[in-house]
This record gives sequence, structure tokens and C-alpha cells, in this order.
Amino acid sequence: EGLKMYQDLIAAASDSEEAARAYWDLGLYHFKANDYQTAQESFTTIINKFPNLENLGHNAQLMLAKSYEKTKNYKKAAEVYGHVANRHPRSERAVQALTSKAKIEKEYLKNEEEAKETYKSLVKRYGKIPGLEQSLSEAKRELELMGAPIPEPDDPLGTQYDRALERWQVRRERDRPRGGVERSRAMTSSEALYTDPGFGVSPEELMK
Repeated sequence: EGLKMYQDLIAAASDSEEAARAYWDLGLYHFKANDYQTAQESFTTIINKFPNLENLGHNAQLMLAKSYEKTKNYKKAAEVYGHVANRHPRSERAVQALTSKAKIEKEYLKNEEEAKETYKSLVKRYGKIPGLEQSLSEAKRELELMGAPIPEPDDPLGTQYDRALERWQVRRERDRPRGGVERSRAMTSSEALYTDPGFGVSPEELMK
């Protein structure tokens, strides 16, 4: 009955934000049910059909990559994680995406050279951004294990791209919950709309 409600909503208003939300909920439902191909169809529809819903599209890309991982399509998963990092560089999810991409390249694609480059990119881009120490430490440890040099982080104010990162960091500090755990800005602004899919599962849970 719940699935039919979402399907009816999509049929009635296929281009609406409500339809995008329905695709999201359906994608999460099918992901949890291990029907990864159907989940991929929902997440891909969000990415292609609703480009103006940036936060939802961002999360859909991450879940799409995760679904490719689940079906052992590691090449496609790494590709999508790379798109996430390039399209959303100011989000903490970009760091998560680069980490996942590097792990896949090393452990499943057996391509240490690509993994090295991905970890180097992570360190260079985000090495001077406070609050990302755990991810950076992991990246540096992996580079050491592969016998690769650890690059110097870029100057956060050195380029237009990096100045944007600095502005993101200022907003990140401003929005940090006092006395609690910080949440990703990518999720915060859309949390009320997109983190309760109605099937007892959240994207945060699935991305662990």
C-alpha cells in the first residue's frame, strides 16, 4: 500500500518536488530490500530529472554509488564517487566520496596507482580544513602503506576554489551544534525533507 501511494504521487505530479521525494523514498526502500537495480533506477531519476534539487541529488549520487558497490560493480561505483567529489567539493560528503573511491580502487579494482592519486587529492584539497582529521589521517596512513609521498595541502586561500572552501569552513563552524555532534551541511539544509523516508531507514544509516 505504501509503495502504491508513492507510485500514484509520481504519476499525478511527475515533475514536482513531491515526486522527487517519492523517488527518494522508493530508492531507499528498494535499497534496504536488496533490490539494488530498482534502487539505482530511482536514484538515477532524481539525478537526471531534478538537477535543481541539489542536496537531494547529492545524496542520490551517494546512494547510487553505494548500490553499485552492493552489486560489485566497483568500476561504476568509483566513477560515481568521483562525480560526487567533483560536483560537490565544498561538502564533507566529498571527503567521504573520495575515501570510498580510493578504497574501491585499492581493494577491489587492484589499482594502487589510482588509489594513490585519489588519496593525494584528498590530502591536497582538504588537508588544512579543520574537523576532517580522521579522514585525513586515514588517507595519509594509506599513502604510507603504499609507499607514496604525502603531498603538502593546498593553501585554503590560494585559489578561487580554495577560497570557496574557506567560506564553507566559516559556515560550518557557525552552524556547528553546541554541545552536540556536528552534522554535515549537505544533510542539514535538506534534513527535514529528505532524511525520514517512511520505511524505517535513513541515508545516514545506509551509508555507514
